[in-house]
Amino acid sequence: MTNNLPPCCRPGAKATKKDYLNLVWAGLILAVLYLIYRALGGGDFNLNTSADLTWPLILGLGLTAGFSSCLALIGGLILGFSTYYEELNVPGGNKNRFLPHVFFNLGRIVGFFLLGGFLGVLGSFIKLSGLTISVLTAVVALVMLFLGLKIINIFPIFNKLALRLPQVFSKLFNRPGDGYSYGKISLLGALTFFLPCGFTQAMQVLAIGYGNFLVSGLVMAVFALGTAPGLLSLGGVVAIKKKKGQALFYKVVGLALIVFAVFNLVNAYNLSGLEGRLSSGLSSTDTYNTDDPAVKVVNGVQIVTMEENNRGYSPSSFIIKKSLPVRWVITAKNPFSCAGSIVIPDLNIQKNLEAGENIIEFTPPKIGVMTFSCSMGMYRGRFNIVE
Repeated sequence: MTNNLPPCCRPGAKATKKDYLNLVWAGLILAVLYLIYRALGGGDFNLNTSADLTWPLILGLGLTAGFSSCLALIGGLILGFSTYYEELNVPGGNKNRFLPHVFFNLGRIVGFFLLGGFLGVLGSFIKLSGLTISVLTAVVALVMLFLGLKIINIFPIFNKLALRLPQVFSKLFNRPGDGYSYGKISLLGALTFFLPCGFTQAMQVLAIGYGNFLVSGLVMAVFALGTAPGLLSLGGVVAIKKKKGQALFYKVVGLALIVFAVFNLVNAYNLSGLEGRLSSGLSSTDTYNTDDPAVKVVNGVQIVTMEENNRGYSPSSFIIKKSLPVRWVITAKNPFSCAGSIVIPDLNIQKNLEAGENIIEFTPPKIGVMTFSCSMGMYRGRFNIVE
C-alpha cells in the first residue's frame, strides 16, 4: 500500500534536487495566484446593508465568505485532510476523492443547523471567549503547519510522524481497520462552527437574536450552504489532480498549508492580546505628542471616533490618556464583513457591530498598549495609553 502513497508521505522518503526545484515553482505559482486574487478584488467585498437580512442575502453572505475569509482557515483544513486521505489509499478514483469534501460540507450544514438552533435557545451561553478562540486557531494552525512540512518533503523527520485521533474518537468515527470515515469528516465540518470568522460570527449574533431553535438553526444552515460552492471548488481542484505533475501539485498544497498556518498563528497571537501585554507602550520620543485628531476630550470624557469597513478600521491607532473615561464611537459601514466583529482582549470584550454608530465605553487602567482586532485577528488596531 505504501507504494500508492504520495511521494511526500512515504516512510523514509528523502528530499531530492527535484523536490527543491518544485518547491521554488510552487512558491511562484502561489504568488501568481495571490496577485490574481488581489487583482480581481479579493477581500474587498461590499456587504453594506442596514436592512433586515433576508434568506437570499444570508445565502449570498455565505457565498461571499466561501470565496474569501473562510478559505484562509477552513481552506487550510480542506487541503490538509485531502492529503491525509491520500495516505489512506482511498480507492475509486476522483469520485471517491471528492466525496470527503461533500460530506465535510454536509457536516457543516447539519452541524451549523443544530449548533445554531442551540445558540438561538441558549443565547451567548455557548459563545467562546477570545482566548479560547485564540487557542483553537493556534491549534488548527499548528496542525496545518505539521501537514505542510510533511507534504513538502524537505524535512524527512516529518515522514516518520503521523497525526492520529485519540482512541476513543477513533472508535466512534473510524471504520474497523481503516482511518477513513465519512462520519469523522462530517464531524470536522460541523466543528468549524467554532472557528473564528467575521461572517460566521455575524450570523451567530443574528441566530441569537431570533431566539428560536428552528429559525436560528436555519439561519446558520443557509449560511453554511452558501459557503459550500467556494469550499467544494477547492476540494474539486484537489480531487481531480492528475498523476502527471503530482509532485509539483503536492509542493503547492504543502506550501499553501504552511502559508495558511503562519497566517493563522499571527491571527491567534493578535487575538490573545499578548502584543499589548509584552509591549512597554510608546517610546520616550512619542510620549511628548499626546494630541490625536481622532480623540477629543468633551466634559472629561475622551471621544474616540473610528470607521469600520470591509478593509478593516480607520484610523486604527489612537493615543489616549490613562484613567480618563473613553467613549469609543465606531461607525460600521460593512457590519457583515470580517471586520464587523471586534475583540479587545485586555477588556474581555467581544462586540459584533451593527450598521451605523456603535459605542464601547471603558477607562484605560494603565500606561502601555491595548490592542484590538477582528474576530479572526486579521484586521487590528491599538490604543497607546499615556499619562
